[in-house]
Amino acid sequence: MFSVQQKRDISTAVQKVLRDTAHPELPVSGEISFNLKVVGAESWSYAEIKNNASVGDPGVNPHNELMDSLPPEDARELLDVAKKLTSHPPMPDPRNTPEEFFSGRWLEAYKEMVKAETAQLVDRMNSLVKAVEGFAQSAVAYETRIGKIEAALGATADSDANALMSLPDRMSNLETAVRQLGNAQET
Repeated sequence: MFSVQQKRDISTAVQKVLRDTAHPELPVSGEISFNLKVVGAESWSYAEIKNNASVGDPGVNPHNELMDSLPPEDARELLDVAKKLTSHPPMPDPRNTPEEFFSGRWLEAYKEMVKAETAQLVDRMNSLVKAVEGFAQSAVAYETRIGKIEAALGATADSDANALMSLPDRMSNLETAVRQLGNAQET
C-alpha cells in the first residue's frame, strides 16, 4: 500500500511517537521494535510496517513505488481502475481488460519505471560479467605464477639434492686437505 520510502518515513514517525512516551518498559537506546498493520479501504489494500532496523532489504512492489511517484490525480485514477478490476471477481482476463486500464499518464510512468529498472538490471549484469571475466583472468595469472614457482622449487630441490649427494665427497676432500696441512706443518 505504501512505497518503501513512505514505509520508512512512517516507521521513523512511529519510532519518534513511541520514544516520546518515555515509557519505562521501552528500550533505553536503539530502535524500538514494532510491527504495524495498516488496513486500506479495499480488501487487497494493506501494509505491514516494521521498525527500519528490522528491514534490511525491503521487497519492492512496483505498483506502490509508482503510486508514490505519481501526481495525486493520476494515483487516484490508477486506484479507481484497480477498484473496478477487483470489484467483480475473478479478475478479468487481460485480453478483455477495460481499455481505460491501458491508458493514461500513469501507464506511461509505469513503462518508464520498468525501462529504468530493466536498464539498471542490465548494467548490474554487465558489471557482474566483467567481474567474473576479471576473476577468470586473475585465476589464469595465478595459475601461471604457481607453475613458475613450482618449477623454481623443483629446480632448487634438484640443486639441493645434488649438493647433498656430493657432500660426502666434499667432506672427504676437506679431511684430506686438513691432513695434508697438518703434515706440512709438522715437517
